[in-house]
Amino acid sequence: MASAPSKTITPTPIPTLLEIRAKALKIFGCRPCLWQIRVVEAVLAHDRDVITIAATGAGKTLTFWMPLLFCEDGIQIIVSPLNILGDQNVSQLEKLGIRAVNVTAETATQETFRDIEKCQYRVIVTNVETLMQAGGGFEKLWKKTAFTLRLISVIWDEAHCVSKWGGFRPEYKDAGKLRYLIPRSVPFVIVSATLPAPVLADVKKILQVDPDKCTLIRRSNDRANISLVIRQMKYPMSSFMDLAFLVPDGWKPEDPPPPKFLIFFDSITDSIDAAEYLRGCLPPEAKHRIKWFNSEMSSEFKVEEADSLKAGVTFGLACTDSFGMGLDLPDIALVIQWRATCDLCTLWQRFGRGARALGSTATALLLAEPKHFDENIKKARIAAEKRASARTKKRQPASQLTTPAPKHVALACIPNPNIPVSVPVPVITDSNPEEQEQLLVDHETAIDNRITVDDSEVILPDVVISSAEYLADRRRFYGAIDPVTNEPVRKQATRKKIDVLDPAMDDMINAATRQPGKPCFRLPPTIYFGNDLTGGDHMQCDAAGCKRCAPGECLLCCELCQPGEFAHFAEVSIPKPKQMASRSRVDKVYESTSSDRELQDALHTFRKNKTMEVFGKASLRNHGPGSIMSDEVLKRIVDCAHFHKLRTPDDLARETQWQRTNDDGDLVLSLVALHSALPPPPPPPTTPARSGPVTPQSASIPMRQCGVCGQLGHNRRNKLCPKFVPSTPATPSPADNENVPPMRTINTPVPNSRFYDY
Repeated sequence: MASAPSKTITPTPIPTLLEIRAKALKIFGCRPCLWQIRVVEAVLAHDRDVITIAATGAGKTLTFWMPLLFCEDGIQIIVSPLNILGDQNVSQLEKLGIRAVNVTAETATQETFRDIEKCQYRVIVTNVETLMQAGGGFEKLWKKTAFTLRLISVIWDEAHCVSKWGGFRPEYKDAGKLRYLIPRSVPFVIVSATLPAPVLADVKKILQVDPDKCTLIRRSNDRANISLVIRQMKYPMSSFMDLAFLVPDGWKPEDPPPPKFLIFFDSITDSIDAAEYLRGCLPPEAKHRIKWFNSEMSSEFKVEEADSLKAGVTFGLACTDSFGMGLDLPDIALVIQWRATCDLCTLWQRFGRGARALGSTATALLLAEPKHFDENIKKARIAAEKRASARTKKRQPASQLTTPAPKHVALACIPNPNIPVSVPVPVITDSNPEEQEQLLVDHETAIDNRITVDDSEVILPDVVISSAEYLADRRRFYGAIDPVTNEPVRKQATRKKIDVLDPAMDDMINAATRQPGKPCFRLPPTIYFGNDLTGGDHMQCDAAGCKRCAPGECLLCCELCQPGEFAHFAEVSIPKPKQMASRSRVDKVYESTSSDRELQDALHTFRKNKTMEVFGKASLRNHGPGSIMSDEVLKRIVDCAHFHKLRTPDDLARETQWQRTNDDGDLVLSLVALHSALPPPPPPPTTPARSGPVTPQSASIPMRQCGVCGQLGHNRRNKLCPKFVPSTPATPSPADNENVPPMRTINTPVPNSRFYDY
């Protein structure tokens, strides 16, 4: 092999706008927009970092390759958060005749780095862990001047991850150290669709971006061709029945397929369970057309499934962030976020997976938990305050019950449930009923219009604010950019409480009840990302108006703007299922028999074989058989079989909650029947007790003995005592003694002390 070339990049004048556009059109076959050309000009200047903010699918990736056309021997390094994006980039560049390599943990071999050192590749895609690995291949490359002098730039793709993912990928926090390992003339290019001011400030701090040596190119990240819908979940989250609309009832393979969809989850377990539920709605021959996709899958599986979805073989995926950002899937028609468990940055990235092809449209649906909606918060708070008031009244003396409650709340028309506010419960006295009713109405209004402010010791009257005032207030509250200084108003929160929504996300979910005038789901993201502060340059890009970079027209904005268009969207009407009987209480401490051990071995063999059959040997080797049957379910089956609790598929479903009962329940029950010991014989029938006097049986607890008559089984206050004397003998009056039997003589014993004639 030849030694590494010693040649370096020859400084050349920065090409003009027309030269950049003409060469890109010739090589790549597409006409770059003005903002893309501005990015290339800033990168080729080599005197400052570049920050690019543009919508998903706008063409940010093209700006990665265009500088290569003007640096003949230049090398681009791209830091990608997901390995699958690197594979996609390499594939795209191969079609253009540009050599590229994706350096991952599997491909980071000595041979790969030798080829990189010899400048065999013009584009190097890697992840932050491989890039920052101590003693790794890149650490050695930085010491090779012949290599570093060829670097055009280091591109941080999906750069919001530098801030958002540092908690579980700590190498992102140390990424700024790269500044001291490469020449200062190599700029950082920071690229993302979601860089609101607080996030951008954090990214700049981590990557050590000098504010005075930085070019910011900001575009609107709004996707006008994606309609927004937010719905409240109707069914239990564990049932996933709110997703039933994806597979029409009675769907058959010859019927039209569902719209191509992605469902995003923040839990791998939820994504698998949801996919299993949807597969259960399909006929057996079509179950494979809905799958789950997460970080635990192999690289080969991820590539195959992305291609399968692109080709239409797969209807849709239940996925996590391992699938999504930057992938070239142009025709996703429906994107669903399951639960409001992410912030608005993450939600906007996920929604941006839809309709990436020019001229296509998609719908984005957020299925949020009921607890996040203002109407439910209000009901829960009123109920809690009523309970607290009732408890307080019980503890207070009667003289204090009319004391008025202190006033500690301010009223306005923009509620903010992110910060709890206590509203005093009115004390209702025996006054006019109309006044009582009005008092309750005023109290409910106070709760409905609550907002926390600095001076919250007074009650203010309701005020109707303008849209401009609302815009300014929300921009200040979100910490969005200041239109004058272009800096964040307040810093990003460093710690998030459990079950507390991101403020912009909260306002988006409750847009219908909080916004003045005509509400819109799109307004909170517009404020949060500063889209209303970006200008359009499509007329400068093309004298006739560039269609690619022109602001999109919302033909179908959201469910709030055009409710009639979504009247029948995502409809689910499933009768409430009958509550399954609770599972049996089984003693977990018992002496295991040989049959129990044989059944345990048989079940383990079954789940291994089934894992290989369904997912392949690689899944069994990498993840074990738990995806088919967890250890907890296996142990529960053995325990229940020991006590003969499993006889039917319904028993198996009730006792184990095993998700594959419908598919493999009969096979498991056959193993139980084969390896379980015979149940014990039923007890012999008991002889019915004779009528008449019964001799008291001895008991562990001594029977009571009457202190008057001396007999057992009662005391002197019991009417059954033959010597019972009532404290106040009641004599029926002549007016109402028609159906009263004659009274027995008091203190007259009867022959049988256990039976009395009334």
